[in-house]
Amino acid sequence: MSAGQLATLALEDDGRTYTISTSGVRWRRRDYLAPWMNGRTGIKVSVRHLPHHDDTIELFDVTTGHHLGSAFLTAAASREQIRSVPRYRKQPIL
Repeated sequence: MSAGQLATLALEDDGRTYTISTSGVRWRRRDYLAPWMNGRTGIKVSVRHLPHHDDTIELFDVTTGHHLGSAFLTAAASREQIRSVPRYRKQPIL
């Protein structure tokens, strides 16, 4: 098992399904966003997180369980994180 796979075992999952929207993912009444979400509106995801550390969450595809990426709390985002979203929108989706 890789280090990344081991790390995900420590994450909590509330068992709910969320949907990526144009403003990211809404979890616990707060918005989380990441540049990689561009072009992925409508994808169903599950949220996993470290207890007591809700500034970043990890998103997984509900169907496959594949890790899609991290997302940051929009309200606490750094200037660089906010700037990265529009730049990423200009790149092609892989």
